[in-house]
Amino acid sequence: KTDQQELGLTLLKGGGVPQALLTELFIVAKLGKIRSLADVARKLLLPNVCTVLQDKIKKRIRWHHYYHGHAKAIRALCQDTELIPWKIALYLHRRHPDGWSEGGYIILRNAPASVVEQFLLELIQYHRVNSGFNIRAVLLPHLPFIYRHGHAIKNIQFQQAEGDLSGIASLQQVEKISFHYTERLSLPTDIGQLPRLQQIGFFNISSGTTDWQAVFETLKKCTTLKILYLNPGPSTLPPAFGQLQSLEVLSVMDMPIDARQFQTLQQLTKLKTLSVTRTTEH
Repeated sequence: KTDQQELGLTLLKGGGVPQALLTELFIVAKLGKIRSLADVARKLLLPNVCTVLQDKIKKRIRWHHYYHGHAKAIRALCQDTELIPWKIALYLHRRHPDGWSEGGYIILRNAPASVVEQFLLELIQYHRVNSGFNIRAVLLPHLPFIYRHGHAIKNIQFQQAEGDLSGIASLQQVEKISFHYTERLSLPTDIGQLPRLQQIGFFNISSGTTDWQAVFETLKKCTTLKILYLNPGPSTLPPAFGQLQSLEVLSVMDMPIDARQFQTLQQLTKLKTLSVTRTTEH
């Protein structure tokens, strides 16, 4: 995009520097790969910005502190200047697309809706190619958009995600789902409509506030489910657990196992592997 930058800088030299483009000029000046363009951007910026930003333009910035989109660092850089934080965060995200970063919070909460949607599409594309899609609490308001456009996602991790997660049935390619650090776990009501779902994991779920009977009542609708991780599991396996008839592999950790629990496990007629870690021995 060097030619576009060069054309834009040429036009600005002739027509003045709009306030709305100061952040873009700063990015070219401090992060541009072409030294000549960076010098032009720098000269355009200096007469048109506050003294605080002038000092930052003149000083060397150690950008490796920002590459993972650290929100505090980005806000500190923009403080008391004309710079727009979400534009800096978006540029750093695109320059080093390593999935989610703290800069994502700035983009989601401050950028225009069209920019947020493009950012979400880029996240979906990155995770589709590289890893599972990590849905954090801040992404929950955008869950319908993710469901509509994430058709190729195969692996989802819900982080501290509570409330209504329904709509997941549109992700027909999903094979793995995990839930992490949730106080009150509630499964998507349509999770049983995922035809490729084979693995589910529950990690650091609060047993005291989670209705495990309701969880397994929903889970028994997943007729393709083969692998289940409980870390930790509920203090007592509810009756609905014994109805997970497609289950072949079960891994439990930090969950008491007694004779009654084993009676429930015996109802899993297709179970081939049981992995037990840090549980009460009998």
